[in-house]
Amino acid sequence: MGLVVGALALACAGPRANGPVEDRIGAALAAAPADLLASRWMESARALEGAARDARASGDPRLPQVELAWGSVLVELGRKDREVRARALAILTALEEGPAGQRDPVLRGAALLHKGRVYYWRKLIQNEGEWDHCLSLFRESLALREAHGDTKGVAESLFYVGLVHQWREGFEAARPFFERSLERAREAGDALQQSFSLRHLAFADEEAGRLEQALEQHRRALSLREEVGYRWGVMFQAVAVGDVLCMRGNDCVAAEPYYARAAELSRELNEPLGAVEAHMGLGRVARARGDGSRARQHFEAAVEAARQASDAVSEGRAALALSEVLVAGGDRAEARRVLEAAWRVLTRSGQQEQGREVKDALGRLGDSER
Repeated sequence: MGLVVGALALACAGPRANGPVEDRIGAALAAAPADLLASRWMESARALEGAARDARASGDPRLPQVELAWGSVLVELGRKDREVRARALAILTALEEGPAGQRDPVLRGAALLHKGRVYYWRKLIQNEGEWDHCLSLFRESLALREAHGDTKGVAESLFYVGLVHQWREGFEAARPFFERSLERAREAGDALQQSFSLRHLAFADEEAGRLEQALEQHRRALSLREEVGYRWGVMFQAVAVGDVLCMRGNDCVAAEPYYARAAELSRELNEPLGAVEAHMGLGRVARARGDGSRARQHFEAAVEAARQASDAVSEGRAALALSEVLVAGGDRAEARRVLEAAWRVLTRSGQQEQGREVKDALGRLGDSER
Protein backbone atom coordinates (compact mmCIF):
# COMPACT_ATOMS: atom_id res chain seq x y z
CA MET A 1 0.00 0.00 0.00
CA GLY A 2 1.25 3.48 -0.87
CA LEU A 3 1.07 6.01 1.92
CA VAL A 4 1.67 3.83 4.98
CA VAL A 5 -0.59 4.90 7.79
CA GLY A 6 -1.09 4.04 11.43
CA ALA A 7 -3.69 4.66 14.07
CA LEU A 8 -2.53 8.21 14.76
CA ALA A 9 -2.77 9.18 11.10
CA LEU A 10 -6.23 7.68 10.94
CA ALA A 11 -7.31 9.63 14.00
CA CYS A 12 -6.53 12.94 12.33
CA ALA A 13 -8.73 12.22 9.33
CA GLY A 14 -11.72 14.49 9.01
CA PRO A 15 -14.54 15.22 6.60
CA ARG A 16 -13.83 16.73 3.22
CA ALA A 17 -14.30 20.47 3.03
CA ASN A 18 -15.96 22.56 0.35
CA GLY A 19 -15.06 25.92 1.87
CA PRO A 20 -11.91 28.05 1.59
CA VAL A 21 -8.94 26.74 -0.34
CA GLU A 22 -6.93 26.24 2.87
CA ASP A 23 -9.68 24.06 4.31
CA ARG A 24 -9.94 21.97 1.14
CA ILE A 25 -6.20 21.33 1.10
CA GLY A 26 -6.13 20.39 4.76
CA ALA A 27 -9.19 18.17 4.43
CA ALA A 28 -7.70 16.27 1.48
CA LEU A 29 -4.46 15.65 3.37
CA ALA A 30 -6.28 14.64 6.55
CA ALA A 31 -8.63 12.25 4.73
CA ALA A 32 -5.91 10.52 2.68
CA PRO A 33 -4.83 7.95 5.33
CA ALA A 34 -8.42 6.87 6.04
CA ASP A 35 -9.18 6.74 2.31
CA LEU A 36 -6.26 4.39 1.76
CA LEU A 37 -7.25 2.14 4.65
CA ALA A 38 -10.75 1.91 3.15
CA SER A 39 -9.39 1.40 -0.41
CA ARG A 40 -11.04 4.62 -1.59
CA TRP A 41 -8.14 5.22 -3.96
CA MET A 42 -10.08 6.91 -6.75
CA GLU A 43 -11.85 9.26 -4.36
CA SER A 44 -8.57 10.10 -2.65
CA ALA A 45 -6.79 10.71 -5.98
CA ARG A 46 -9.49 13.15 -7.09
CA ALA A 47 -9.41 15.04 -3.79
CA LEU A 48 -5.61 15.25 -3.74
CA GLU A 49 -5.44 16.33 -7.39
CA GLY A 50 -7.82 19.18 -6.56
CA ALA A 51 -5.80 20.03 -3.44
CA ALA A 52 -2.58 20.12 -5.48
CA ARG A 53 -4.20 22.45 -7.99
CA ASP A 54 -5.42 24.73 -5.19
CA ALA A 55 -2.07 24.68 -3.40
CA ARG A 56 -0.20 25.51 -6.59
CA ALA A 57 -2.53 28.40 -7.43
CA SER A 58 -2.42 29.86 -3.91
CA GLY A 59 1.25 29.24 -3.19
CA ASP A 60 0.36 27.05 -0.22
CA PRO A 61 3.51 25.60 1.41
CA ARG A 62 1.82 22.22 1.82
CA LEU A 63 2.05 21.54 -1.92
CA PRO A 64 4.95 19.02 -1.59
CA GLN A 65 3.03 16.99 1.00
CA VAL A 66 -0.07 17.02 -1.20
CA GLU A 67 1.93 15.91 -4.25
CA LEU A 68 3.61 13.13 -2.27
CA ALA A 69 0.24 11.82 -1.08
CA TRP A 70 -1.26 12.18 -4.56
CA GLY A 71 1.65 10.37 -6.21
CA SER A 72 1.48 7.50 -3.73
CA VAL A 73 -2.24 7.02 -4.38
CA LEU A 74 -1.64 7.01 -8.14
CA VAL A 75 0.93 4.24 -7.63
CA GLU A 76 -1.87 2.11 -6.19
CA LEU A 77 -4.23 2.97 -9.03
CA GLY A 78 -1.54 2.44 -11.66
CA ARG A 79 -0.51 -1.10 -10.85
CA LYS A 80 -2.00 -2.33 -14.13
CA ASP A 81 -2.58 1.04 -15.84
CA ARG A 82 0.41 2.38 -17.73
CA GLU A 83 -1.02 5.88 -18.16
CA VAL A 84 -1.75 6.32 -14.44
CA ARG A 85 1.63 4.82 -13.58
CA ALA A 86 3.38 7.31 -15.87
CA ARG A 87 1.54 10.18 -14.21
CA ALA A 88 2.56 8.96 -10.76
CA LEU A 89 6.18 8.69 -11.89
CA ALA A 90 6.16 12.23 -13.29
CA ILE A 91 4.75 13.69 -10.05
CA LEU A 92 7.17 11.78 -7.82
CA THR A 93 10.23 12.49 -9.99
CA ALA A 94 9.48 16.21 -10.05
CA LEU A 95 9.06 16.16 -6.29
CA GLU A 96 12.28 14.23 -5.70
CA GLU A 97 14.40 16.29 -8.06
CA GLY A 98 12.79 19.68 -7.44
CA PRO A 99 13.47 22.31 -4.77
CA ALA A 100 11.25 20.68 -2.13
CA GLY A 101 13.02 17.36 -2.38
CA GLN A 102 16.43 18.99 -2.25
CA ARG A 103 15.46 21.01 0.84
CA ASP A 104 13.81 18.14 2.69
CA PRO A 105 15.71 14.83 2.61
CA VAL A 106 12.90 12.97 4.41
CA LEU A 107 10.44 14.09 1.73
CA ARG A 108 12.94 13.07 -0.94
CA GLY A 109 13.34 9.66 0.71
CA ALA A 110 9.58 9.13 0.60
CA ALA A 111 9.38 10.21 -3.05
CA LEU A 112 12.18 7.79 -3.95
CA LEU A 113 10.36 4.97 -2.17
CA HIS A 114 7.18 5.57 -4.14
CA LYS A 115 9.13 5.94 -7.40
CA GLY A 116 10.64 2.56 -6.65
CA ARG A 117 7.15 1.16 -6.15
CA VAL A 118 6.16 2.29 -9.65
CA TYR A 119 9.00 0.22 -11.11
CA TYR A 120 8.34 -2.61 -8.63
CA TRP A 121 4.76 -3.10 -9.82
CA ARG A 122 5.82 -2.79 -13.45
CA LYS A 123 8.36 -5.57 -12.97
CA LEU A 124 6.07 -7.76 -10.88
CA ILE A 125 2.94 -7.49 -13.00
CA GLN A 126 4.21 -6.79 -16.52
CA ASN A 127 7.70 -8.30 -16.09
CA GLU A 128 9.21 -5.12 -17.52
CA GLY A 129 12.41 -3.55 -16.24
CA GLU A 130 14.98 -4.90 -13.80
CA TRP A 131 14.87 -5.68 -10.09
CA ASP A 132 18.21 -3.90 -9.66
CA HIS A 133 16.63 -0.58 -10.60
CA CYS A 134 13.88 -1.01 -8.02
CA LEU A 135 16.43 -2.02 -5.42
CA SER A 136 18.66 0.99 -6.02
CA LEU A 137 15.73 3.37 -5.47
CA PHE A 138 14.61 1.56 -2.31
CA ARG A 139 18.17 1.56 -0.95
CA GLU A 140 18.61 5.26 -1.68
CA SER A 141 15.33 5.93 0.09
CA LEU A 142 16.47 3.82 3.04
CA ALA A 143 19.79 5.64 3.33
CA LEU A 144 18.11 9.07 3.42
CA ARG A 145 15.53 7.99 5.96
CA GLU A 146 18.12 6.36 8.21
CA ALA A 147 20.39 9.40 8.05
CA HIS A 148 17.59 11.73 9.13
CA GLY A 149 15.93 9.65 11.83
CA ASP A 150 12.71 8.79 9.99
CA THR A 151 12.01 5.55 11.86
CA LYS A 152 8.61 4.94 10.27
CA GLY A 153 10.06 5.57 6.82
CA VAL A 154 13.00 3.26 7.52
CA ALA A 155 10.57 0.45 8.33
CA GLU A 156 8.78 1.02 5.02
CA SER A 157 11.98 1.18 2.95
CA LEU A 158 13.42 -1.94 4.60
CA PHE A 159 10.22 -3.79 3.76
CA TYR A 160 10.48 -2.91 0.06
CA VAL A 161 14.16 -3.83 -0.05
CA GLY A 162 13.05 -7.17 1.36
CA LEU A 163 10.35 -7.55 -1.29
CA VAL A 164 12.89 -7.25 -4.09
CA HIS A 165 15.09 -9.89 -2.45
CA GLN A 166 12.03 -12.09 -1.97
CA TRP A 167 11.21 -12.12 -5.67
CA ARG A 168 14.79 -12.15 -6.86
CA GLU A 169 16.50 -14.62 -4.54
CA GLY A 170 13.81 -16.07 -2.30
CA PHE A 171 12.33 -15.66 1.14
CA GLU A 172 15.42 -16.53 3.15
CA ALA A 173 17.36 -13.71 1.48
CA ALA A 174 14.49 -11.35 2.28
CA ARG A 175 13.95 -12.45 5.89
CA PRO A 176 16.58 -10.15 7.53
CA PHE A 177 15.02 -7.10 5.90
CA PHE A 178 11.49 -8.06 6.98
CA GLU A 179 12.75 -8.68 10.52
CA ARG A 180 14.47 -5.29 10.66
CA SER A 181 11.39 -3.65 9.15
CA LEU A 182 9.21 -5.21 11.85
CA GLU A 183 11.55 -4.00 14.57
CA ARG A 184 11.58 -0.43 13.30
CA ALA A 185 7.82 -0.41 12.72
CA ARG A 186 7.34 -1.42 16.35
CA GLU A 187 9.64 1.41 17.44
CA ALA A 188 7.55 3.83 15.38
CA GLY A 189 4.24 2.44 16.62
CA ASP A 190 3.21 1.73 13.01
CA ALA A 191 0.72 -1.13 13.32
CA LEU A 192 0.00 -1.33 9.62
CA GLN A 193 3.63 -1.68 8.58
CA GLN A 194 4.04 -4.31 11.28
CA SER A 195 1.26 -6.27 9.60
CA PHE A 196 3.04 -6.18 6.23
CA SER A 197 6.34 -7.32 7.72
CA LEU A 198 4.70 -10.07 9.77
CA ARG A 199 2.75 -11.27 6.72
CA HIS A 200 5.88 -11.75 4.67
CA LEU A 201 7.80 -13.33 7.53
CA ALA A 202 4.90 -15.77 7.76
CA PHE A 203 5.20 -16.54 4.05
CA ALA A 204 8.90 -17.27 4.61
CA ASP A 205 7.97 -19.67 7.42
CA GLU A 206 5.38 -21.35 5.18
CA GLU A 207 8.02 -21.97 2.53
CA ALA A 208 10.36 -23.43 5.15
CA GLY A 209 7.62 -25.72 6.48
CA ARG A 210 7.29 -23.91 9.83
CA LEU A 211 3.50 -23.85 9.70
CA GLU A 212 2.80 -23.20 13.39
CA GLN A 213 5.06 -20.14 13.38
CA ALA A 214 3.57 -19.00 10.07
CA LEU A 215 0.05 -19.33 11.47
CA GLU A 216 0.92 -17.32 14.58
CA GLN A 217 2.42 -14.49 12.52
CA HIS A 218 -0.44 -14.43 10.03
CA ARG A 219 -2.91 -14.17 12.90
CA ARG A 220 -0.96 -11.31 14.46
CA ALA A 221 -0.93 -9.52 11.10
CA LEU A 222 -4.69 -10.04 10.78
CA SER A 223 -5.28 -8.62 14.25
CA LEU A 224 -3.20 -5.53 13.48
CA ARG A 225 -5.09 -4.88 10.23
CA GLU A 226 -8.40 -5.21 12.03
CA GLU A 227 -7.11 -2.82 14.70
CA VAL A 228 -6.38 -0.02 12.21
CA GLY A 229 -9.42 -0.70 10.01
CA TYR A 230 -7.53 -1.80 6.88
CA ARG A 231 -10.44 -3.79 5.43
CA TRP A 232 -8.85 -4.53 2.05
CA GLY A 233 -5.85 -5.96 3.87
CA VAL A 234 -8.05 -7.88 6.32
CA MET A 235 -9.66 -9.60 3.33
CA PHE A 236 -6.39 -10.98 1.99
CA GLN A 237 -4.94 -11.65 5.43
CA ALA A 238 -7.97 -13.74 6.40
CA VAL A 239 -7.25 -15.84 3.30
CA ALA A 240 -3.62 -16.24 4.40
CA VAL A 241 -4.72 -17.59 7.80
CA GLY A 242 -7.15 -19.98 6.13
CA ASP A 243 -4.50 -21.20 3.70
CA VAL A 244 -2.10 -22.17 6.50
CA LEU A 245 -4.87 -23.99 8.36
CA CYS A 246 -5.53 -25.98 5.18
CA MET A 247 -1.81 -26.67 4.75
CA ARG A 248 -1.74 -28.37 8.14
CA GLY A 249 -3.70 -31.22 6.57
CA ASN A 250 -6.57 -31.85 8.96
CA ASP A 251 -7.56 -28.26 9.67
CA CYS A 252 -9.12 -27.16 6.38
CA VAL A 253 -12.65 -27.09 7.78
CA ALA A 254 -11.38 -24.80 10.56
CA ALA A 255 -10.38 -22.34 7.83
CA GLU A 256 -13.96 -21.80 6.70
CA PRO A 257 -14.74 -18.74 8.90
CA TYR A 258 -11.64 -16.97 7.58
CA TYR A 259 -12.51 -17.62 3.94
CA ALA A 260 -16.13 -16.63 4.59
CA ARG A 261 -14.96 -13.34 6.11
CA ALA A 262 -12.81 -12.69 3.05
CA ALA A 263 -15.76 -13.44 0.75
CA GLU A 264 -17.95 -11.02 2.68
CA LEU A 265 -15.35 -8.26 2.43
CA SER A 266 -14.80 -8.91 -1.27
CA ARG A 267 -18.50 -8.23 -1.84
CA GLU A 268 -18.50 -5.11 0.32
CA LEU A 269 -15.36 -3.74 -1.34
CA ASN A 270 -16.28 -4.94 -4.83
CA GLU A 271 -12.85 -6.57 -5.06
CA PRO A 272 -12.85 -9.49 -7.54
CA LEU A 273 -9.32 -10.68 -6.71
CA GLY A 274 -10.36 -11.01 -3.08
CA ALA A 275 -13.36 -12.99 -4.26
CA VAL A 276 -11.07 -15.31 -6.23
CA GLU A 277 -9.01 -16.18 -3.17
CA ALA A 278 -12.02 -16.46 -0.85
CA HIS A 279 -13.92 -18.82 -3.16
CA MET A 280 -10.80 -20.87 -3.87
CA GLY A 281 -10.47 -21.38 -0.12
CA LEU A 282 -14.15 -22.16 0.37
CA GLY A 283 -13.91 -24.65 -2.49
CA ARG A 284 -11.05 -26.43 -0.72
CA VAL A 285 -13.11 -26.53 2.48
CA ALA A 286 -16.05 -28.06 0.58
CA ARG A 287 -13.76 -30.70 -0.94
CA ALA A 288 -12.39 -31.51 2.51
CA ARG A 289 -15.97 -32.11 3.58
CA GLY A 290 -16.60 -34.31 0.56
CA ASP A 291 -19.17 -31.88 -0.86
CA GLY A 292 -18.33 -31.87 -4.56
CA SER A 293 -21.42 -29.86 -5.55
CA ARG A 294 -20.56 -27.04 -3.15
CA ALA A 295 -16.91 -27.13 -4.19
CA ARG A 296 -17.96 -26.77 -7.83
CA GLN A 297 -20.06 -23.69 -7.00
CA HIS A 298 -17.15 -21.99 -5.25
CA PHE A 299 -14.60 -22.79 -7.94
CA GLU A 300 -17.03 -21.56 -10.62
CA ALA A 301 -17.39 -18.33 -8.63
CA ALA A 302 -13.59 -18.05 -8.48
CA VAL A 303 -13.31 -18.44 -12.26
CA GLU A 304 -15.96 -15.76 -12.81
CA ALA A 305 -14.29 -13.37 -10.36
CA ALA A 306 -10.93 -13.86 -12.09
CA ARG A 307 -12.55 -12.97 -15.40
CA GLN A 308 -14.06 -9.84 -13.85
CA ALA A 309 -10.58 -8.88 -12.67
CA SER A 310 -9.07 -9.70 -16.10
CA ASP A 311 -6.46 -11.75 -14.23
CA ALA A 312 -5.30 -14.62 -16.44
CA VAL A 313 -3.16 -16.34 -13.79
CA SER A 314 -6.03 -16.38 -11.29
CA GLU A 315 -8.37 -17.74 -13.95
CA GLY A 316 -5.88 -20.49 -14.69
CA ARG A 317 -5.60 -21.48 -11.02
CA ALA A 318 -9.35 -21.45 -10.54
CA ALA A 319 -9.95 -23.41 -13.76
CA LEU A 320 -7.51 -26.11 -12.67
CA ALA A 321 -9.29 -26.49 -9.34
CA LEU A 322 -12.71 -26.50 -10.99
CA SER A 323 -11.64 -29.08 -13.57
CA GLU A 324 -10.55 -31.51 -10.83
CA VAL A 325 -13.99 -31.31 -9.23
CA LEU A 326 -15.71 -31.69 -12.60
CA VAL A 327 -13.65 -34.75 -13.51
CA ALA A 328 -14.34 -36.30 -10.10
CA GLY A 329 -18.03 -35.75 -10.77
CA GLY A 330 -17.84 -37.37 -14.19
CA ASP A 331 -18.24 -34.18 -16.26
CA ARG A 332 -15.08 -34.41 -18.37
CA ALA A 333 -16.58 -32.40 -21.24
CA GLU A 334 -17.22 -29.39 -19.00
CA ALA A 335 -13.77 -29.75 -17.45
CA ARG A 336 -12.27 -29.61 -20.94
CA ARG A 337 -14.32 -26.54 -21.85
CA VAL A 338 -13.23 -24.68 -18.71
CA LEU A 339 -9.56 -25.55 -19.21
CA GLU A 340 -9.57 -24.63 -22.89
CA ALA A 341 -11.07 -21.22 -22.10
CA ALA A 342 -8.39 -20.61 -19.46
CA TRP A 343 -5.63 -21.83 -21.77
CA ARG A 344 -6.67 -19.35 -24.47
CA VAL A 345 -6.63 -16.48 -21.96
CA LEU A 346 -3.24 -17.50 -20.58
CA THR A 347 -1.77 -17.86 -24.06
CA ARG A 348 -3.00 -14.41 -25.11
CA SER A 349 -1.54 -12.84 -21.98
CA GLY A 350 1.84 -14.56 -22.32
CA GLN A 351 1.59 -16.50 -19.05
CA GLN A 352 3.60 -19.47 -20.21
CA GLU A 353 4.20 -21.27 -16.92
CA GLN A 354 0.55 -21.28 -15.89
CA GLY A 355 -0.40 -22.09 -19.48
CA ARG A 356 1.76 -25.23 -19.37
CA GLU A 357 -0.05 -26.43 -16.25
CA VAL A 358 -3.42 -26.00 -17.93
CA LYS A 359 -2.16 -27.63 -21.14
CA ASP A 360 -0.89 -30.61 -19.14
CA ALA A 361 -4.30 -30.93 -17.47
CA LEU A 362 -5.92 -30.88 -20.90
CA GLY A 363 -3.52 -33.56 -22.05
CA ARG A 364 -4.60 -35.79 -19.20
CA LEU A 365 -8.21 -35.40 -20.39
CA GLY A 366 -7.37 -36.61 -23.91
CA ASP A 367 -8.03 -34.85 -27.22
CA SER A 368 -8.73 -31.13 -26.80
CA GLU A 369 -8.20 -27.77 -28.43
CA ARG A 370 -4.63 -26.68 -27.66
